[in-house]
Amino acid sequence: VNTLVRLLRGPAHAAGFGALQEFLESGLVSFRALEDPAWFVETIFEREWGAMEAMFGGSNEPFGFREVSLC
Repeated sequence: VNTLVRLLRGPAHAAGFGALQEFLESGLVSFRALEDPAWFVETIFEREWGAMEAMFGGSNEPFGFREVSLC
């Protein structure tokens, strides 16, 4: 994946997608630096799955955020 992303750097910038390309490259660098990427992916999956189940269950706060009053 890293090689493919690097190969697409020139075409992405030429097509006007430079910011997206830089975002992808930055994300890959960060992901590669993780000691345990499986733990990271599993954590995200579990949280998103729980939010999805809450949404389908009719929850008004599927992500568990408390409503904050700005007044």
